[in-house]
Amino acid sequence: MGASRQLDGKVAIVTGGAAGLGRSICDAFVEAGAAIVVADLDEAAGSRAAVELGEQARFHRTDVTSEGDLKSCIDACLESFGRLDCVVNNAGIVGPWGPITEIDPDGVEQMFRVNVFGPLLGIKHAVPALTASGGGSIVNISGTAAESVRGSALQIGYNLSKAAVNQLTRCAAYELGPSGIRVNAIAPGFMAAPVLPKKFGLSDAQTEAALPGLRAFFKTLQPLSVTGEPEDIAKMAVFLASDDSRFVTGQIHTVDGGMMLDYAGLSTDEWLVGISRALGVDSDTPPP
Repeated sequence: MGASRQLDGKVAIVTGGAAGLGRSICDAFVEAGAAIVVADLDEAAGSRAAVELGEQARFHRTDVTSEGDLKSCIDACLESFGRLDCVVNNAGIVGPWGPITEIDPDGVEQMFRVNVFGPLLGIKHAVPALTASGGGSIVNISGTAAESVRGSALQIGYNLSKAAVNQLTRCAAYELGPSGIRVNAIAPGFMAAPVLPKKFGLSDAQTEAALPGLRAFFKTLQPLSVTGEPEDIAKMAVFLASDDSRFVTGQIHTVDGGMMLDYAGLSTDEWLVGISRALGVDSDTPPP
């Protein structure tokens, strides 16, 4: 990625960029030549990320559910770098898990505020700056949960939010295309990342110890015998932000090692048992 410098001269905002997948995207963008604004609620992690990313990075504290914060982030980007070429709407939360009969409306509402209204408002306030730059790219982070034809239990609120992101992507691509703004989404498959172990209540040390077992389990769910890593998603984001994707818009790009081909064909119960065994936790109780 570094040798190609696909993003030389471009400026991007990455929401939720302080850690996890967002941080991997920031790393890949800077390596590809972009200037970056790390937009995140976590001031300590965000400031540290900006320092580690170097002089081409800035941190801006951003709550994606706040229009004022998002507008302020874009204004700060323009003040620092003079333009905006790409927005990656990565910030998101998993929210509550459980059967539909026990669904928590407040938890689902908050999930929609972050996972759906965050990208929607991010697009709304980015359009003037992107248009002034002659067009650009918007990359939304969706999920394979939104693409499954059979759905999945216990994550209904999350799945609904990601399905909404997909339709937002298509609608925005159609509306903004004449302005030279491309809008795409990435639907990651299972990745060996800390978010899932932590959802099951594991500590940092337990999470680190569980990752090898998690990688081994994920390999059984897909045709490709490699484990997805955040860097795989970041490379797709670089492509979608670059001029190499100038003829690509309105698409949901699934990056999952072939998982959505239903290679393993596991039921929800089988998946829950498998993931619990990989993490060494009780499979009888779904994560909160």
